Amino acid sequence: EPLPTATSSKVGEAIAKLDSVKELNRSDELFGVLSRLLDGEVYSWVDNDERLRVYLPGKGPIIIAGGSGPRFTPPHQDRVFFRKGSMSNEEEYQFYTVWMPIVDMDQSVGGLTIMKGAHKRGLFKHFYGPGTDLRLIPFTKKQLKGWMEEGAIAPAGETEIEENETWLRTDFKVGDVLIFDPLMAHAGLTNVSKNLRISGDFRYSRKGGETTWQNNNTLGVTHGYMAVLKKELENMKLEGSLPAQIYYQLANLEGPTGNEENDLRGRIQNCIQKFKK
Repeated sequence: EPLPTATSSKVGEAIAKLDSVKELNRSDELFGVLSRLLDGEVYSWVDNDERLRVYLPGKGPIIIAGGSGPRFTPPHQDRVFFRKGSMSNEEEYQFYTVWMPIVDMDQSVGGLTIMKGAHKRGLFKHFYGPGTDLRLIPFTKKQLKGWMEEGAIAPAGETEIEENETWLRTDFKVGDVLIFDPLMAHAGLTNVSKNLRISGDFRYSRKGGETTWQNNNTLGVTHGYMAVLKKELENMKLEGSLPAQIYYQLANLEGPTGNEENDLRGRIQNCIQKFKK
């Protein structure tokens, strides 16, 4: 099932209608900073109006859209999700993530943590599997070993984590803004307070530049396509590394064609031939 969005949940729909969210992610102050970073006019991604993250307190998995998921976002670099194999020069495709606390966040509320110096080390190995489950970047070598024993693979990235990576965090106040490069490894932290954690998670690139398919679509379109792709892969009962490799290829590098009902299985078959070589 797709994650809650403006087209699949009342909360997502309400968030997308809030004028305050639009004013927040399009403020003159923010665009002024971003235009200098991007050296040009700013393009606000289509799904920014939906990108308020609301995290319930607690330590165990949370039930989302009929399934379960973690109460925090696993470690990752945004570059791994927003790529396009046909780009003339992917390294020139620059975008920035803007993270904002909507409530005050101390250590109990959690917030965001970043890996020191990660943006200077290239694209890290991001793990998937078994199947298409997202594992992403492990916090520790011990965690990585467990993933590998369960059959996880890394369809993207080359850099490996060190034994003792340094993860940085701080307390956040409403009004703070954190802007970071797509190669900055970051993660959410578990909310063990008694309060909701709410944050903005917005992305921007230079207007008129190259884009990926996700930049120009709502979260409903994005998560809907990924859910259909994942279901089709599950139905085909592929084994080994194929589900993860194909999912990453079609979800993150290529995206939908608009005719998934007729051609998705054919695209998967093409990927099977490609990855079996």
